[in-house]
Amino acid sequence: MLRSSQNLMEVVLRAEDGEIGRCKDFLVDENSWIVRYMVADTRKWLPGRKVLVPPDALRTPDWDLNHIPVQMTREQIRDSPPLDEDAPVSRRYENRYFIHFGWPPYWLGPAGTGAVPNPYPISETDPRMYDEKADPDQTHLRSIKALEDHTIQAEGEDVGDLHGCLIDVPEWVVRYLIVDISKWYQPKGRKILLIPGAVTDIDYIDREIHTNVTREDMKQCPEYDAETPLDRDFEVVLHDYYGWPKYWRRSKRM
Repeated sequence: MLRSSQNLMEVVLRAEDGEIGRCKDFLVDENSWIVRYMVADTRKWLPGRKVLVPPDALRTPDWDLNHIPVQMTREQIRDSPPLDEDAPVSRRYENRYFIHFGWPPYWLGPAGTGAVPNPYPISETDPRMYDEKADPDQTHLRSIKALEDHTIQAEGEDVGDLHGCLIDVPEWVVRYLIVDISKWYQPKGRKILLIPGAVTDIDYIDREIHTNVTREDMKQCPEYDAETPLDRDFEVVLHDYYGWPKYWRRSKRM
């Protein structure tokens, strides 16, 4: 099921012993676009802290009640390694985070996807905790909310703005970028979908997302209606139009 990132940012997160707060952002892997963490707005409970919830801790959402159960306790979250609200999530912090909860980090999953169905205890001395290829002080995670300030570039020109993403739940992978191209192409309010694989580069300084899609293809492609649930028939038409591979024919979290 595909859910809008903007709608998901209103969902309530409930720990085993009470409410944590609401989702306010997603941190995605800059290469695979896999969601690595939900970021919780804990309001007055833990002010000034960035509280992370990995997808493996999320249970079956209750969409009627607009909440997602979380396999964590409020005490575990309160005692987890503190991280300032505006601080980046480095690999060094991630190591401390997973050690605190006793879970294997996602980079131990098959092909580094983090698909670990049954978390098992792991210690700080376990060499698998440390990704030798990663700079411990750098981050490879990007905020979906921050990316919504970026413009979309086609053939070197600004054609629109990122208006959110469609996230595959419960796989927790970004399947589409929602792009509003109405400032370039009428009618006003026109939105289209692009797969993350169409992104060739992200300029975080100039806030630009560069793509390999032509302006003409964007102009003629099927229009996305946010008020209508996205079905597989529309996806087939969209992928056939661009010649994109169909993700649903591949393995999970790919």
